[in-house]
Amino acid sequence: MGGMQAVTSWQQDKSDLSATETRWVEKARAGDRLAFEQLYRSHCDRIFALCWRMCGGDRALAEDMMQEAFVRAWNKLDLFRGESKFGTWLHRLTVNVVLSDRRIRVKRVQREQEIDESIERVLVGQKDVMAGLRQDLEAAIAG
Repeated sequence: MGGMQAVTSWQQDKSDLSATETRWVEKARAGDRLAFEQLYRSHCDRIFALCWRMCGGDRALAEDMMQEAFVRAWNKLDLFRGESKFGTWLHRLTVNVVLSDRRIRVKRVQREQEIDESIERVLVGQKDVMAGLRQDLEAAIAG
């Protein structure tokens, strides 16, 4: 019977936490920054761990992504419908933030590679032209 009571107590604690979180969300939606800070503090470790995994263990990038996720959450809190737990919504929002950043970074790298290759082609082309002129000059002098 004691074991059953412990499970019930744990379930009650979980229910209380969920109700508290719901109040924090409602207050944060109304602009209460302290309520949002409570949401941040209760989720920041999990969100950082998610970002760290998705960023391949790059701590600095994970910190940037976590910050971006919480900024986005604050700005989009009115879109949270409450159909799931706040943590679930925040997890999905964070995944979207990291994936979006990754797409932007990949495009940037591709553009930089294209630019580098075109610069390289121009430089190689100029060297080829200069080499040809040098050969013509040498032939004219010898000739």
